[in-house]
Amino acid sequence: MSKAGLVGRVVVGGAAAAAAAGGIVLSRRRRSVPDDPQPFGSVRGDVQEVKADDGLLLHAEVDEVAPYDSVADPGNRATVVFVHGFALTSDCWHFQRLAFRGKRRMVFYDQRSHGRSGRSEKENATIDQLGRDLHTVIDALAPDEPLVLVG
Repeated sequence: MSKAGLVGRVVVGGAAAAAAAGGIVLSRRRRSVPDDPQPFGSVRGDVQEVKADDGLLLHAEVDEVAPYDSVADPGNRATVVFVHGFALTSDCWHFQRLAFRGKRRMVFYDQRSHGRSGRSEKENATIDQLGRDLHTVIDALAPDEPLVLVG
């Protein structure tokens, strides 16, 4: 083996070892957050069960605006509806929920066959049905209000 080849292998091996050690340190730091007041996915609001047009129960939660905030800022009247993506739950909005809690009226719901919502029949597991479910949630929890849709 040439001297250049040996040096190259040593450099690559050293870089790999440093990267692995750095990853281990970061992983341990992430796991050892002392006294984390709001563990991920633990934030909850007022539970509302919304019945979809096929009878399936959709789990939703509403976080209301603090009364003093809505008086001070009329713009707070818009309800923000959060819609998660495929294979997620409403818990994926954890940090947004903490950031806006008490400042905005927020609605979070688990789509059918996700999280705490009911399990759908196969024939109702369609994009069109998800759209109808969203419409049902909006009609039930924010029918006559200005609306911001996130997701």
